[in-house]
Amino acid sequence: MEIDKKAVGLRIKSIRISNGLTLEEFGKLFDASKGNVSLWEKGSSIPNNERLKQISRLGHISVDTLLYGKEIWNQMDEKYNPNGQLSMEVKAIEQTHKKLSQIDVTDIGSMMNFIVEQLESGDQPLKFEGSDIDSETKELLKSSLENTYNMAKKINNIK
Repeated sequence: MEIDKKAVGLRIKSIRISNGLTLEEFGKLFDASKGNVSLWEKGSSIPNNERLKQISRLGHISVDTLLYGKEIWNQMDEKYNPNGQLSMEVKAIEQTHKKLSQIDVTDIGSMMNFIVEQLESGDQPLKFEGSDIDSETKELLKSSLENTYNMAKKINNIK
């Protein structure tokens, strides 16, 4: 199976952004320069095997998922699932990563809207600093983000 370096780069970028790290901070975690991280994210190169393992752990995904976008065993899915359908959980994760990779990370409003969508969807369990978020906390976070977004929008229009 051939590796799509650009797709790997997008997944690495998604992991970095979802952890709130700059290129430099991300690179320090893996003893790599900001320039190396940039090359990975552009798909110009791929990290070595040890770094792939470390990045996968940070992203809570397998190395297979980082490299191929899904587990290699999913290709054998038809043998065990005649319809060839992925589980709902895997589909939800793939959709989330697809949406996240399309967001302009320099646009704070887009990022806030993405987070609100995730809080509203309930497709998959969400975490905050590693701990599961209950439904009451989801609602409080959602309201807080919506209020902050609306306030920022008003302030930005005033200037």
